[in-house]
Amino acid sequence: MFPKLTRLALAMSLLVAQNNALAEDFTFKNNVKTDSDTLVVFHGKNRATESFNQFNAKTNGQLKKAILASEFEGEYGKFVQILAPNNLGYQRILIVGIGEESLSKNKATKLGGNISDKLEKEQITKVTVAADGVGDNNAQTSALIAHGINLRAYRFEKY
Repeated sequence: MFPKLTRLALAMSLLVAQNNALAEDFTFKNNVKTDSDTLVVFHGKNRATESFNQFNAKTNGQLKKAILASEFEGEYGKFVQILAPNNLGYQRILIVGIGEESLSKNKATKLGGNISDKLEKEQITKVTVAADGVGDNNAQTSALIAHGINLRAYRFEKY
C-alpha cells in the first residue's frame, strides 16, 4: 500500500468467543495489512505520527476532521473511532492518543491493554496496529503494545 514507508506494523488476530477477546496471533511486519477490519493509528498531543499523516492523506483529511470534531487533543489513552473511512478497506479506524512525549515501557504496555479493552467492547476481531513513531524504538514499542493487548485479553478459565 505504501511501498516507500518504513513502518513497523503490528498485526493482530483477535478471536471473539462468548464475549471474551482472546489475543491469538501476533505478527510484526514492515507494511500495514489491508485485510483487517480495523486499523489503529496513533496521534500525540499536538503531533501526528507518520501513519496518521499517511492515512489522513489517503482518506482526504477524514482523520483530521474527526479529531477536530471530537475535540480530541492526543491525550494519552483517549480514543476516536471513525466508521467506514473514505478510500480504505477497513470498517473502522481507531485513533489512539499517546500524549506529549514518546511512550515509556510501562505506558506502552498499559496502552496496549486499553486498546484491547476497547476492541473487546466493540467485538472487533481482526486488527492492524500501525505503531511507527509511537516510541523511541519501533520494534520494542510494538512488542510492548502487543504484550499489553495479550495481558488484557487473557482469561484464566481452566481450573
